[in-house]
Amino acid sequence: MKNREIAELLYEAADILEYQQVEWKPRAYRKAAQMIENLGEDIKKIYERSGKDGLTEIPGIGESIADHIAEYLETGKVEKFEKLKGKAPSGTAELMEIRGLGAKKMKKLADAFGIMNISDLKEAINVHKLRKLENFGEKSEENLARAIEQYEKVIPG
Repeated sequence: MKNREIAELLYEAADILEYQQVEWKPRAYRKAAQMIENLGEDIKKIYERSGKDGLTEIPGIGESIADHIAEYLETGKVEKFEKLKGKAPSGTAELMEIRGLGAKKMKKLADAFGIMNISDLKEAINVHKLRKLENFGEKSEENLARAIEQYEKVIPG
């Protein structure tokens, strides 16, 4: 089933848009991703049977998102999302993999300390920079340090 793959694509686009501080689109992409994850049928079969009209019948999927899904099913990529990834600072995709570090927190860390990758984040944690920020503290540093350790066990860096 392509459902999980397409949901992941939409979640990633939502994260990048949120990082760029786009207002409402991230929520729409996440809602569509959740609906696709919970579908009882392969989204590819729906598309093959009913085209984009079948996709727009899924709650949370409008014309634009249906276009993206159709493009992905036909080509294996979405040009708009590829451009979005290109605009995101390098290292942000890796940072998004760290549990507990969402797009808003990433943006705050980038703006405050220039943190753009895991190496920058580890350094900031080691010198206790994060606790100087509002909504961060000693516990946040500890949690992020553990999350980085877990990430590095899965993806050796």
